[in-house]
Amino acid sequence: MKLRHLSIICVAILLTACLAPKTVFVTQEVTREVEVTRVVVQKETVVAKAEATYTPLPTYTPYPSSTPFPTSTNTPTSTPTTGPTPTNTVTPTSTPTETPTPGPTRPPVTPTPVNTPTPAMARIKDRDPGPPLTIIVSANRAGENSTYKVTGILRNDTADTYEAIGMDATFFDDQNFRHGPLDVDVPFLLLGPGEECPFSVELAARRVQSFLLHPNGRATGRRSAPVQVRNLSLFYGTDSMRVTGTVVNTNEYKCKNVAVVGVLVDTSGHIVSLGSVYVLEEDILPNGTVQFDVRIPRVPFYQYRIYAQAERDWE
Repeated sequence: MKLRHLSIICVAILLTACLAPKTVFVTQEVTREVEVTRVVVQKETVVAKAEATYTPLPTYTPYPSSTPFPTSTNTPTSTPTTGPTPTNTVTPTSTPTETPTPGPTRPPVTPTPVNTPTPAMARIKDRDPGPPLTIIVSANRAGENSTYKVTGILRNDTADTYEAIGMDATFFDDQNFRHGPLDVDVPFLLLGPGEECPFSVELAARRVQSFLLHPNGRATGRRSAPVQVRNLSLFYGTDSMRVTGTVVNTNEYKCKNVAVVGVLVDTSGHIVSLGSVYVLEEDILPNGTVQFDVRIPRVPFYQYRIYAQAERDWE
């Protein structure tokens, strides 16, 4: 009996000794294998990242150079010429046109009168001796608010040059009351042989019936210099017409003191308005130029004319 119990105890001890320790060791080995496996996986992952093949960026290709657009050429268009627009009057039948500057020996061509107005006053003959200058009356008319106006041309038909040129005007009413003498606007400083200058004078009075004109001037050794007018431009304002341009010294000598006169002419060829400007500049060389800007009081008109003159510079 004791032997039997001893055998059972031995078997139990053997079973305990064999089975229990072996289970513990297997578990530990499995655990280590799992850990090793995880470590290997992490190392492979790191290696894979380190040994990844580098893909270079694509080679830079420069943009094609820009081709400039061709320069556009504006198609020329004709600019319509607009004539003056008179206020409260019948529109002129023709656009004002540029007329050449009159030469020193040739008077401007006067258009054929279309409708010559009746003179508002009678002209009295001048019996007072004076310089032999010719006065040509273009028109004498009565305006609004009892105004009277006389315009025309002062011309030198002699062989001498005259300085201090001018004119006196005297008006008489229906009671023979005298108004004047008044100074007449004669813009030129000199009048050489064959030269001429426009003039204009205006009076505000009642019932004027007649007028008398008397020229002034004296012979001089000074000499006028013909010049040319170029590059004219017109600007129409409400109260005036502005003319700008260039005066050219076409002589072989120097000149100075340029005078420019602009007049407006109606359909009957009469001067109806006058404006002038002086360019007091010396030593204008041959082919030299000066700019001018003249304003003419605006009234209904058909065309305009420009007169220009200079004085010879002897220095």
